[in-house]
Amino acid sequence: MDVEQGLSLMPAQPLLILPVANFFKGQSIAAYDPRAMQGNAVTYATSPMGADHTAGNVVGEYLTQALDPLKSDGQVEASRNMQIAMAAVDCTGMCLLASFAMTTPEGGAAFLNAQVFLRGTAAPSQYRYCHQ
Repeated sequence: MDVEQGLSLMPAQPLLILPVANFFKGQSIAAYDPRAMQGNAVTYATSPMGADHTAGNVVGEYLTQALDPLKSDGQVEASRNMQIAMAAVDCTGMCLLASFAMTTPEGGAAFLNAQVFLRGTAAPSQYRYCHQ
C-alpha cells in the first residue's frame, strides 16, 4: 500500500474526540487517582478544595503500609488527620514540602524558635525554650 492510498482511506471529516476528566468540586484530579487510593477519595470528597492532593494526601500511609489503599478500613480517619495537619501547615504560611522538616522533634523546635525570634517576642539568647 502506498502512502497515497493510506491517506485516501482516512475519513474525510476528523473524528470527534471529547476530553474526559474526573472532577471533584470543579477541580480536576492530579496525579493521585482516588480509584486506587481510597483515602485520597475521602479527601477529595470532604475537602473544601476538592481534588487537591495537598489538602490531605494519605500516600505516606500507603508507603509505610499503615493502610491498604484499596480497603476502606482507616481511610476516613487518615484523611481527617492529614487534612487537619495540612490546615495547620497552611496557617503557618509554610510550603508543604518544607513542613516535612517539622515531623522530627528537632525540626519542630527549630521552626518554633525561628517564629519566636522573627516575631521579636524574645531576644536571640532567650529563644532556647524549645531545646532541652
